[in-house]
Amino acid sequence: MEDRMRFAPSSRDGSVATALGLGIILVSVATYFLSNAITYGGNEAGPVWLRILVPAAVLAVAIPAVILGLRSRRTDRSILGSIALVITIVIGGWAALTGVLGFYF
Repeated sequence: MEDRMRFAPSSRDGSVATALGLGIILVSVATYFLSNAITYGGNEAGPVWLRILVPAAVLAVAIPAVILGLRSRRTDRSILGSIALVITIVIGGWAALTGVLGFYF
């Protein structure tokens, strides 16, 4: 293993984890626009299926990204992979927290 970190991952697991980690941004933006269109900009309450779909869609991408990202950190450390892992943990954690709290408040 090298002492220096590469910019981009070189293994398959690292590349997939980075793609999923950066893809979480695309999924978050897509679910935002979907939610905005269905609730007319937030003027109406969203249906129950939408309140389940948004966190579930984000977590469906975030959970594999975090698992693969943590696994690839041992052998294939990269700057881009680290950035994607942090972004995924923050957005996935926020979606999980607000998704669970949204059912109680």
